[in-house]
Amino acid sequence: MKTSLEQSMAIQVWITEGMDRASESIREIHAFDTDLCIEQTRCHPLSELSETNSGPEDVDWKACVLRPFSGEFRGAAALSMDPDEALAWAVADGSKQDIVGTFLEVGGEVLGGIIDAAQALAGSSLSMGCSRFREDSLTGCLLSTHAPSDTVAIRSLVKVRAGGRDLEGQLHLLMEPKSMSRLLRALSVSLH
Repeated sequence: MKTSLEQSMAIQVWITEGMDRASESIREIHAFDTDLCIEQTRCHPLSELSETNSGPEDVDWKACVLRPFSGEFRGAAALSMDPDEALAWAVADGSKQDIVGTFLEVGGEVLGGIIDAAQALAGSSLSMGCSRFREDSLTGCLLSTHAPSDTVAIRSLVKVRAGGRDLEGQLHLLMEPKSMSRLLRALSVSLH
C-alpha cells in the first residue's frame, strides 16, 4: 500500500499524539525523565516488510511487546528493542525485581498510547488486549501475530531517552486493509 503525502502526515500526527500520551503515562509509573519521539514512519504491506527485515541482522533477537486491538479498527501493535536497550530502559529508574515485567509494562504503555490516540483522533471505540512479551527475531515477533500477508504495516523508529541514556526501538502497527482505510477516513484523509 502506497500512502500519499497527506496520508503519511495524518499517520505521523496520530503516532506522535500516541507517543505524547505514552510519555505522560510512563512518567507516572517509571523514570521521570522518560521521553519518546518518532522518526521515519513508513507504510508497507506486511509481506514487503518481511522481505526488508529478513537480512542478516534479522537473526538478532529482539525484546518485543505485542498488544492486539479490536473494535472499529482491528490489528496488533508491537514495540521491539535490542534486549540490552530494553534492559537499560527497564532499570532506568532503579533496580527492579521483575525486569521483563517492567519492560512489558512500559512497552504496553507505548502501545496503549498509540491506540488511545487513534480512539481520540478518530472518535471511535477500541478495545485493547493484554500486552505480551516475546523474545525472537523481528520477523518472528511480527509473524507471531498471525496477520495475513495483505496486512498494512506501519513502521516507525522510536527514540527513547530514559535514565540519561538514548535508546532506540521500532514500533510496528499491523492493520487489516479495511481497518487502515477506515482509520485514514476517520483522520479525514482519503485512501488513494
